[in-house]
Amino acid sequence: MTADRIDQAIEVPLPDEAGRGKLVRLYGKGLPLEDAFIAEAARRSDGTSCAFVKESMRRLAQASIARDGETSVISADIDEALDDMLFSGGRLNAQLLGGAQAMAAR
Repeated sequence: MTADRIDQAIEVPLPDEAGRGKLVRLYGKGLPLEDAFIAEAARRSDGTSCAFVKESMRRLAQASIARDGETSVISADIDEALDDMLFSGGRLNAQLLGGAQAMAAR
């Protein structure tokens, strides 16, 4: 039996706004996303992890489907996803998903 060990820790920094925009496009593939919406989603997810952006896009898609069968995505869908992740889900949920400290403290 071999003992596993960690030889090196690698820090993965939080994505910048351009990176978050790319993540919104990646994880929102298949959704009717306009450039202005992508920019807003990237701006509003400042200080969050890649996992947070991915989960927010999943929840945003759910909100869009529930509202109008996923024929459009609007700012209110971002509001619903962020509220669900940061406030309704509690602070632990926000921390586990990599939510920004300032966003979760609101």
